[in-house]
Amino acid sequence: MFNDNPWNRKEEMKKKALKHYQDMEKECKEDIECSVNNTRLYDINTNTLLKTDRKHYSKPCQIHLKDMTTSQAIFEVRNKDKLSRVAVLNFASYKNPGGMFLNGSLAQEEALCHDSTLYNVLLHFDKTYYAWNRKNLNRAMYEHRALYTEDIVFFNDNGPYLVDVLTCAAPNYGAASKYQNVTEEENKKILRERIEFLFQVAMTEGADILILGAWGAGVFKQSPTLVASEFLRAIQKYQYSFTDIIFAVPKSKNKNYEAFASVLKDTEGGNEMLKVVVAGPRDYENEDLVRNILNAVLSLYSDEDEIEIVEGGAKGVDRIAKNYALSQQSSKISLKEFPADWNQYGKRAGPLRNQEMAKYGDVLIAFRYKDNPSRGTENMIKTAMEEGLDVYIYHVERE
Repeated sequence: MFNDNPWNRKEEMKKKALKHYQDMEKECKEDIECSVNNTRLYDINTNTLLKTDRKHYSKPCQIHLKDMTTSQAIFEVRNKDKLSRVAVLNFASYKNPGGMFLNGSLAQEEALCHDSTLYNVLLHFDKTYYAWNRKNLNRAMYEHRALYTEDIVFFNDNGPYLVDVLTCAAPNYGAASKYQNVTEEENKKILRERIEFLFQVAMTEGADILILGAWGAGVFKQSPTLVASEFLRAIQKYQYSFTDIIFAVPKSKNKNYEAFASVLKDTEGGNEMLKVVVAGPRDYENEDLVRNILNAVLSLYSDEDEIEIVEGGAKGVDRIAKNYALSQQSSKISLKEFPADWNQYGKRAGPLRNQEMAKYGDVLIAFRYKDNPSRGTENMIKTAMEEGLDVYIYHVERE
């Protein structure tokens, strides 16, 4: 009965928010400090901002519409892929860090704050980023300004997960049209520019996966159909810069999910790719042999619509696999690199990368020396077998 009363519910959430903030300050002090130090401010005049598709991938990105919250999408992605750089759009308040988090509200930004270190990080920018914003409201349409923060920690029962967060406010069309006479056409133009700005920030930061949603389609009164259409327009412009773009839009009485489904109906998902992981010694250079084996194994999967060659970004077999994928004229073969993040994980980076590659793939083609095989390749073979991949092992001689 207590939770059925909206006022009591808000008071309950205020207490939870304050406790969460205090707990994060105690338990995640170093993580918060690291994220604060790795937060960058972008505006439309930022010199480093990429303005054209960086064409980082040989295939256009996959588009996914999910009936789930943003946090649920984060956990789903990170359970499958712990190495790709994930950027999450925070449907941010323009004027206040965390929106009305400490006041008991529970919109998208506040929900993210409840699940993470986000509020504690954003609070550090109240007297800088947010103070400037409060003085420059642009007729309630706000300015093209954003914070990009690395490694916000999100928590659920399976453990902490790190993702980047892109904090940016949508144009507040509700207030702008009511009090500033902003027209639909003006709103559409500014919304389009703001969405392009978001994509440019994400490209500049090197994100692989974007988690978006019905941005601005709540209290800011943006049309969910317009938001979905403008997102799709930007995706088509920057489609080779990302591997996946996920729209987390929970089904509810606001019909945002249905609006996005209607706009994205012919684009979502695309063909499923067969993910072929290639692994082997870093000092093996027999390119002809590796190419011949790749041709032979891939011929067994000729019925697949698309094949993705997955390699670890090192020398030897990895380099040969990369060159093989890039040299293919067939539109069905693409490339994904899984470089080890030595800066973040230190000595654990290589083994962690190998484990995640094996879990990511459907097929493993492994090259191993007959004498003294590499530990990394052996561990990848073991993980791939445990995960149920099709495993092909080829013994090679040292050159």
